[in-house]
Amino acid sequence: MNWKLLANSLIIAACVQTANYPTDAPLATKTSLITPIVRDGCYYYPENDTHDHLGGALKYLPKKILKALIGMPKKAIEPLTSYFYPPAPQKRIPLNVTVPQPRQTIPAAQSAEPVITWIGHASFLIQVNGFNVLTDPVFGDVKVGPITVTKRECPEGIKIEDLPAIDAIVISHNHLDHTDPAALSYIANKYPNVSVFVPKDDKALFESFGCKNVYDQTWWQDHTLQKNGETLKLTCLPAKHWSLHINPFRYRKSLWASWMIESGTTIYFAGDTGYANHFKQIGEQFPAIDVALMPIGPTDSMDLDAINKHAYDHIDAKEAVDAFIELGARCFIPMHWGTFFRGPSTYQYPLNKLDLCWKLQSGKLKNKELLIADCGTQYTLPIN
Repeated sequence: MNWKLLANSLIIAACVQTANYPTDAPLATKTSLITPIVRDGCYYYPENDTHDHLGGALKYLPKKILKALIGMPKKAIEPLTSYFYPPAPQKRIPLNVTVPQPRQTIPAAQSAEPVITWIGHASFLIQVNGFNVLTDPVFGDVKVGPITVTKRECPEGIKIEDLPAIDAIVISHNHLDHTDPAALSYIANKYPNVSVFVPKDDKALFESFGCKNVYDQTWWQDHTLQKNGETLKLTCLPAKHWSLHINPFRYRKSLWASWMIESGTTIYFAGDTGYANHFKQIGEQFPAIDVALMPIGPTDSMDLDAINKHAYDHIDAKEAVDAFIELGARCFIPMHWGTFFRGPSTYQYPLNKLDLCWKLQSGKLKNKELLIADCGTQYTLPIN
Protein backbone atom coordinates (compact mmCIF):
# COMPACT_ATOMS: atom_id res chain seq x y z
CA MET A 1 0.00 0.00 0.00
CA ASN A 2 1.24 3.50 -0.84
CA TRP A 3 1.07 5.10 2.61
CA LYS A 4 2.14 8.55 1.43
CA LEU A 5 -0.62 8.54 -1.14
CA LEU A 6 -3.12 7.35 1.42
CA ALA A 7 -2.09 10.14 3.78
CA ASN A 8 -2.65 12.74 1.07
CA SER A 9 -6.05 11.24 0.29
CA LEU A 10 -7.09 11.37 3.93
CA ILE A 11 -5.96 14.98 4.19
CA ILE A 12 -8.20 15.89 1.30
CA ALA A 13 -11.07 13.89 2.74
CA ALA A 14 -10.71 15.85 5.98
CA CYS A 15 -10.72 19.17 4.18
CA VAL A 16 -13.62 18.74 1.75
CA GLN A 17 -17.12 19.89 2.54
CA THR A 18 -20.00 21.52 0.76
CA ALA A 19 -21.20 25.02 1.55
CA ASN A 20 -24.27 27.14 0.88
CA TYR A 21 -23.02 30.20 -0.96
CA PRO A 22 -24.96 33.46 -0.92
CA THR A 23 -26.28 34.47 -4.32
CA ASP A 24 -27.98 37.66 -3.18
CA ALA A 25 -25.06 39.28 -1.37
CA PRO A 26 -25.35 43.05 -1.90
CA LEU A 27 -22.54 45.00 -3.50
CA ALA A 28 -21.02 47.56 -1.13
CA THR A 29 -22.07 51.09 -2.07
CA LYS A 30 -19.68 53.97 -2.63
CA THR A 31 -20.84 55.59 0.59
CA SER A 32 -20.26 52.57 2.83
CA LEU A 33 -17.14 50.69 3.79
CA ILE A 34 -16.91 47.14 2.49
CA THR A 35 -17.78 44.71 5.26
CA PRO A 36 -17.99 40.91 5.22
CA ILE A 37 -21.25 39.04 4.88
CA VAL A 38 -21.86 36.53 7.66
CA ARG A 39 -24.35 33.79 6.88
CA ASP A 40 -24.88 30.56 8.81
CA GLY A 41 -21.69 31.34 10.72
CA CYS A 42 -19.64 31.60 7.49
CA TYR A 43 -17.90 34.65 6.07
CA TYR A 44 -18.20 35.91 2.49
CA TYR A 45 -16.87 38.86 0.51
CA PRO A 46 -19.85 41.09 -0.40
CA GLU A 47 -19.20 40.93 -4.15
CA ASN A 48 -19.59 37.83 -6.35
CA ASP A 49 -18.40 35.44 -3.65
CA THR A 50 -20.04 32.29 -5.00
CA HIS A 51 -17.05 30.06 -5.76
CA ASP A 52 -17.19 26.56 -4.28
CA HIS A 53 -13.54 25.96 -3.40
CA LEU A 54 -13.87 22.45 -2.01
CA GLY A 55 -17.30 20.98 -2.53
CA GLY A 56 -16.67 20.10 -6.17
CA ALA A 57 -14.21 17.42 -5.14
CA LEU A 58 -16.95 15.39 -3.43
CA LYS A 59 -18.13 13.73 -6.64
CA TYR A 60 -14.60 12.42 -7.30
CA LEU A 61 -13.63 11.53 -3.76
CA PRO A 62 -15.00 7.99 -3.11
CA LYS A 63 -13.74 6.52 -6.40
CA LYS A 64 -10.34 8.18 -6.14
CA ILE A 65 -9.72 7.08 -2.56
CA LEU A 66 -10.74 3.53 -3.46
CA LYS A 67 -8.32 3.50 -6.38
CA ALA A 68 -5.57 4.83 -4.12
CA LEU A 69 -6.21 2.11 -1.57
CA ILE A 70 -6.06 -0.74 -4.06
CA GLY A 71 -2.94 0.57 -5.77
CA MET A 72 -4.32 1.89 -9.05
CA PRO A 73 -1.88 3.71 -11.36
CA LYS A 74 -0.65 7.08 -10.16
CA LYS A 75 -2.09 8.80 -13.23
CA ALA A 76 -5.58 7.81 -12.14
CA ILE A 77 -5.37 9.46 -8.74
CA GLU A 78 -3.37 12.60 -9.61
CA PRO A 79 -6.51 14.80 -9.84
CA LEU A 80 -7.24 13.90 -6.21
CA THR A 81 -3.81 14.60 -4.78
CA SER A 82 -2.67 17.51 -6.93
CA TYR A 83 -4.51 20.08 -4.80
CA PHE A 84 -2.21 19.42 -1.85
CA TYR A 85 0.76 17.60 -3.37
CA PRO A 86 2.75 19.58 -5.95
CA PRO A 87 3.37 18.21 -9.44
CA ALA A 88 6.86 17.22 -10.53
CA PRO A 89 9.11 20.28 -11.02
CA GLN A 90 9.00 21.69 -14.52
CA LYS A 91 11.91 23.11 -16.46
CA ARG A 92 12.24 26.81 -15.74
CA ILE A 93 12.34 29.51 -18.37
CA PRO A 94 14.98 32.16 -17.65
CA LEU A 95 13.51 35.35 -16.23
CA ASN A 96 13.88 38.45 -18.38
CA VAL A 97 14.30 40.62 -15.29
CA THR A 98 17.24 40.58 -12.93
CA VAL A 99 16.66 38.74 -9.67
CA PRO A 100 19.62 38.61 -7.26
CA GLN A 101 20.42 35.24 -5.74
CA PRO A 102 18.61 34.53 -2.47
CA ARG A 103 20.57 35.27 0.64
CA GLN A 104 20.05 34.84 4.36
CA THR A 105 20.27 38.01 6.41
CA ILE A 106 20.80 38.57 10.11
CA PRO A 107 18.71 41.67 10.83
CA ALA A 108 19.51 44.34 13.38
CA ALA A 109 17.79 44.16 16.75
CA GLN A 110 15.66 47.14 15.71
CA SER A 111 15.64 50.08 13.34
CA ALA A 112 14.40 53.63 13.61
CA GLU A 113 14.19 54.03 9.83
CA PRO A 114 11.85 51.70 7.95
CA VAL A 115 13.48 48.46 6.77
CA ILE A 116 11.57 45.67 4.98
CA THR A 117 13.06 42.20 4.46
CA TRP A 118 11.30 39.56 2.36
CA ILE A 119 11.57 36.17 4.08
CA GLY A 120 9.66 34.42 1.28
CA HIS A 121 6.09 33.84 0.03
CA ALA A 122 4.00 36.28 2.14
CA SER A 123 6.47 36.52 5.05
CA PHE A 124 8.16 39.87 5.70
CA LEU A 125 10.06 41.35 8.61
CA ILE A 126 9.09 45.02 8.88
CA GLN A 127 11.26 47.15 11.17
CA VAL A 128 10.03 50.68 11.80
CA ASN A 129 10.34 53.17 14.70
CA GLY A 130 11.88 50.49 16.91
CA PHE A 131 9.03 48.00 16.24
CA ASN A 132 9.58 44.58 14.66
CA VAL A 133 6.55 43.21 12.78
CA LEU A 134 6.18 39.85 11.02
CA THR A 135 3.62 39.11 8.33
CA ASP A 136 2.32 35.55 7.77
CA PRO A 137 5.49 33.90 9.17
CA VAL A 138 6.34 30.64 7.34
CA PHE A 139 9.94 29.44 7.55
CA GLY A 140 9.89 25.94 6.11
CA ASP A 141 7.84 23.56 4.01
CA VAL A 142 4.05 23.60 4.08
CA LYS A 143 3.07 20.74 6.37
CA VAL A 144 0.12 19.00 7.95
CA GLY A 145 1.69 17.68 11.13
CA PRO A 146 4.68 15.60 10.00
CA ILE A 147 3.47 15.34 6.39
CA THR A 148 5.04 17.73 3.87
CA VAL A 149 2.41 18.82 1.34
CA THR A 150 4.48 21.47 -0.49
CA LYS A 151 8.24 21.73 -0.31
CA ARG A 152 9.94 25.08 -0.06
CA GLU A 153 11.99 25.96 -3.13
CA CYS A 154 13.68 29.17 -1.98
CA PRO A 155 15.50 29.27 1.37
CA GLU A 156 14.02 31.67 3.88
CA GLY A 157 15.54 35.17 3.74
CA ILE A 158 15.98 35.15 7.53
CA LYS A 159 16.39 32.00 9.60
CA ILE A 160 13.82 31.83 12.34
CA GLU A 161 16.51 31.64 15.02
CA ASP A 162 18.01 34.91 13.69
CA LEU A 163 14.82 36.94 14.14
CA PRO A 164 15.03 39.94 16.46
CA ALA A 165 12.52 40.29 19.31
CA ILE A 166 9.14 40.44 17.59
CA ASP A 167 6.57 42.97 18.79
CA ALA A 168 3.68 42.06 16.50
CA ILE A 169 2.60 39.41 14.02
CA VAL A 170 -0.15 40.07 11.49
CA ILE A 171 -1.93 37.16 9.83
CA SER A 172 -3.88 37.48 6.60
CA HIS A 173 -5.70 34.13 6.84
CA ASN A 174 -5.34 30.63 8.21
CA HIS A 175 -4.31 28.63 5.11
CA LEU A 176 -1.31 26.37 5.66
CA ASP A 177 1.07 28.42 3.52
CA HIS A 178 0.32 31.52 5.63
CA THR A 179 -0.23 29.99 9.06
CA ASP A 180 2.69 27.81 10.19
CA PRO A 181 1.98 26.31 13.63
CA ALA A 182 5.63 25.33 14.21
CA ALA A 183 6.92 28.84 13.46
CA LEU A 184 4.21 30.52 15.50
CA SER A 185 4.81 28.23 18.47
CA TYR A 186 8.55 28.88 18.29
CA ILE A 187 8.10 32.66 18.22
CA ALA A 188 5.43 32.65 20.94
CA ASN A 189 7.69 30.59 23.19
CA LYS A 190 10.76 32.74 22.56
CA TYR A 191 8.93 36.08 22.73
CA PRO A 192 5.88 35.49 24.98
CA ASN A 193 4.88 39.17 24.92
CA VAL A 194 4.41 39.25 21.15
CA SER A 195 1.02 40.58 20.04
CA VAL A 196 -0.65 38.51 17.33
CA PHE A 197 -3.28 40.12 15.10
CA VAL A 198 -5.58 37.73 13.27
CA PRO A 199 -8.85 37.97 11.33
CA LYS A 200 -12.08 37.59 13.26
CA ASP A 201 -12.78 34.20 14.86
CA ASP A 202 -9.22 32.87 14.51
CA LYS A 203 -8.25 33.66 18.11
CA ALA A 204 -8.75 30.14 19.50
CA LEU A 205 -6.69 28.60 16.68
CA PHE A 206 -3.70 30.83 17.37
CA GLU A 207 -3.98 30.39 21.10
CA SER A 208 -3.70 26.65 20.45
CA PHE A 209 -0.26 27.36 18.95
CA GLY A 210 0.84 28.96 22.23
CA CYS A 211 0.21 32.62 21.30
CA LYS A 212 -0.98 34.50 24.38
CA ASN A 213 -1.76 38.06 23.25
CA VAL A 214 -4.10 37.39 20.34
CA TYR A 215 -6.38 40.09 18.91
CA ASP A 216 -8.97 38.99 16.37
CA GLN A 217 -10.33 41.87 14.32
CA THR A 218 -12.84 42.51 11.61
CA TRP A 219 -12.35 44.75 8.57
CA TRP A 220 -11.65 48.43 9.37
CA GLN A 221 -10.97 47.71 13.04
CA ASP A 222 -7.61 48.96 14.32
CA HIS A 223 -5.37 48.54 17.36
CA THR A 224 -2.42 50.64 18.53
CA LEU A 225 0.68 49.39 20.33
CA GLN A 226 3.03 51.68 22.25
CA LYS A 227 6.74 51.24 22.88
CA ASN A 228 9.40 53.71 24.06
CA GLY A 229 7.19 56.68 23.23
CA GLU A 230 6.42 55.43 19.70
CA THR A 231 3.15 54.00 18.39
CA LEU A 232 2.35 51.23 15.92
CA LYS A 233 -1.16 51.20 14.45
CA LEU A 234 -2.43 48.01 12.82
CA THR A 235 -5.68 48.12 10.83
CA CYS A 236 -7.53 45.04 9.61
CA LEU A 237 -8.76 45.62 6.04
CA PRO A 238 -10.81 43.77 3.39
CA ALA A 239 -9.56 41.05 1.06
CA LYS A 240 -11.37 38.66 -1.28
CA HIS A 241 -10.38 35.16 -0.23
CA TRP A 242 -11.60 32.34 2.07
CA SER A 243 -10.48 30.41 5.14
CA LEU A 244 -9.81 26.83 6.22
CA HIS A 245 -7.17 25.34 8.51
CA ILE A 246 -7.40 21.51 8.36
CA ASN A 247 -10.71 21.14 10.22
CA PRO A 248 -13.47 20.74 7.60
CA PHE A 249 -16.07 22.07 10.03
CA ARG A 250 -14.19 25.40 10.16
CA TYR A 251 -14.50 26.13 6.43
CA ARG A 252 -15.16 29.91 6.13
CA LYS A 253 -15.82 30.07 9.88
CA SER A 254 -13.14 32.72 10.34
CA LEU A 255 -12.45 35.88 8.38
CA TRP A 256 -9.46 36.74 6.15
CA ALA A 257 -7.87 40.16 5.71
CA SER A 258 -5.26 42.54 4.43
CA TRP A 259 -3.51 44.90 6.85
CA MET A 260 -2.25 48.46 7.12
CA ILE A 261 0.84 48.94 9.27
CA GLU A 262 1.50 52.51 10.36
CA SER A 263 4.33 54.00 12.40
CA GLY A 264 5.61 57.08 10.66
CA THR A 265 5.58 55.05 7.45
CA THR A 266 2.40 53.51 6.01
CA ILE A 267 2.80 49.94 4.71
CA TYR A 268 -0.01 47.92 3.13
CA PHE A 269 0.14 44.12 3.30
CA ALA A 270 -2.36 42.70 0.81
CA GLY A 271 -2.32 39.07 2.01
CA ASP A 272 -4.08 36.70 -0.43
CA THR A 273 -6.87 38.31 -2.42
CA GLY A 274 -8.82 38.39 -5.63
CA TYR A 275 -9.32 41.64 -7.52
CA ALA A 276 -12.32 43.59 -6.24
CA ASN A 277 -13.55 46.99 -5.06
CA HIS A 278 -11.63 47.02 -1.78
CA PHE A 279 -8.37 48.27 -3.32
CA LYS A 280 -9.93 51.53 -4.46
CA GLN A 281 -11.70 51.97 -1.14
CA ILE A 282 -8.54 51.33 0.87
CA GLY A 283 -6.72 53.89 -1.25
CA GLU A 284 -9.43 56.44 -0.49
CA GLN A 285 -9.25 55.77 3.25
CA PHE A 286 -5.43 55.78 3.32
CA PRO A 287 -4.32 58.45 0.82
CA ALA A 288 -0.59 58.30 1.66
CA ILE A 289 0.50 54.65 1.41
CA ASP A 290 4.29 54.46 1.21
CA VAL A 291 4.68 50.77 0.37
CA ALA A 292 2.31 48.06 -0.90
CA LEU A 293 3.34 44.42 -0.44
CA MET A 294 1.41 42.81 -3.29
CA PRO A 295 0.87 39.16 -4.30
CA ILE A 296 1.59 38.42 -7.98
CA GLY A 297 1.15 34.64 -8.21
CA PRO A 298 -0.15 32.37 -9.44
CA THR A 299 0.06 33.96 -12.90
CA ASP A 300 -0.82 31.32 -15.47
CA SER A 301 0.06 33.05 -18.73
CA MET A 302 2.12 35.85 -20.27
CA ASP A 303 -0.87 36.67 -22.51
CA LEU A 304 -2.22 40.05 -21.42
CA ASP A 305 -5.72 39.03 -22.51
CA ALA A 306 -5.67 35.68 -20.69
CA ILE A 307 -8.35 35.14 -18.06
CA ASN A 308 -7.02 34.69 -14.54
CA LYS A 309 -8.12 31.15 -13.63
CA HIS A 310 -7.67 31.96 -9.93
CA ALA A 311 -9.52 35.29 -10.03
CA TYR A 312 -11.96 34.32 -7.27
CA ASP A 313 -9.20 34.42 -4.64
CA HIS A 314 -5.85 35.50 -6.16
CA ILE A 315 -4.77 38.48 -8.23
CA ASP A 316 -2.23 37.75 -10.94
CA ALA A 317 0.62 40.11 -11.85
CA LYS A 318 -1.50 42.18 -14.24
CA GLU A 319 -4.28 42.66 -11.69
CA ALA A 320 -1.69 43.45 -9.00
CA VAL A 321 -0.47 46.44 -11.02
CA ASP A 322 -4.06 47.63 -11.52
CA ALA A 323 -4.73 47.24 -7.79
CA PHE A 324 -1.53 49.12 -6.93
CA ILE A 325 -2.65 52.05 -9.08
CA GLU A 326 -6.01 52.10 -7.30
CA LEU A 327 -4.29 52.04 -3.92
CA GLY A 328 -2.25 55.09 -4.89
CA ALA A 329 0.80 53.70 -3.09
CA ARG A 330 4.32 54.94 -3.79
CA CYS A 331 6.32 51.69 -3.81
CA PHE A 332 5.43 48.17 -5.00
CA ILE A 333 7.16 45.10 -3.51
CA PRO A 334 5.93 41.78 -4.99
CA MET A 335 5.34 38.64 -2.94
CA HIS A 336 3.62 35.25 -3.25
CA TRP A 337 5.87 33.99 -6.02
CA GLY A 338 8.99 31.82 -6.33
CA THR A 339 8.95 30.32 -2.83
CA PHE A 340 6.79 27.24 -3.29
CA PHE A 341 7.47 26.11 -6.86
CA ARG A 342 4.54 24.70 -8.81
CA GLY A 343 5.77 25.37 -12.34
CA PRO A 344 5.81 28.54 -14.46
CA SER A 345 2.69 29.97 -12.79
CA THR A 346 4.59 30.51 -9.54
CA TYR A 347 8.10 31.18 -10.82
CA GLN A 348 8.82 32.86 -14.14
CA TYR A 349 5.39 34.08 -15.28
CA PRO A 350 4.57 36.28 -12.25
CA LEU A 351 7.75 38.32 -12.36
CA ASN A 352 7.98 38.52 -16.14
CA LYS A 353 4.36 39.64 -16.46
CA LEU A 354 4.79 42.14 -13.62
CA ASP A 355 7.75 43.66 -15.47
CA LEU A 356 5.75 43.82 -18.72
CA CYS A 357 2.61 45.31 -17.16
CA TRP A 358 4.60 47.86 -15.18
CA LYS A 359 6.17 49.13 -18.41
CA LEU A 360 2.82 49.21 -20.21
CA GLN A 361 1.30 51.26 -17.37
CA SER A 362 4.29 53.60 -17.10
CA GLY A 363 2.12 56.65 -17.75
CA LYS A 364 0.16 55.98 -14.55
CA LEU A 365 3.23 54.95 -12.59
CA LYS A 366 5.33 58.09 -12.75
CA ASN A 367 7.28 58.66 -9.53
CA LYS A 368 6.41 55.12 -8.40
CA GLU A 369 8.99 52.52 -7.40
CA LEU A 370 9.05 48.82 -8.27
CA LEU A 371 11.37 46.76 -6.08
CA ILE A 372 11.78 43.15 -7.21
CA ALA A 373 11.62 41.22 -3.96
CA ASP A 374 14.75 39.21 -3.23
CA CYS A 375 14.76 36.87 -0.25
CA GLY A 376 17.05 38.28 2.40
CA THR A 377 17.50 41.74 0.87
CA GLN A 378 16.81 44.62 3.22
CA TYR A 379 14.90 47.47 1.59
CA THR A 380 15.43 50.73 3.48
CA LEU A 381 12.82 53.48 3.12
CA PRO A 382 12.28 56.15 2.00
CA ILE A 383 13.34 54.99 -1.44
CA ASN A 384 15.01 57.58 -3.67
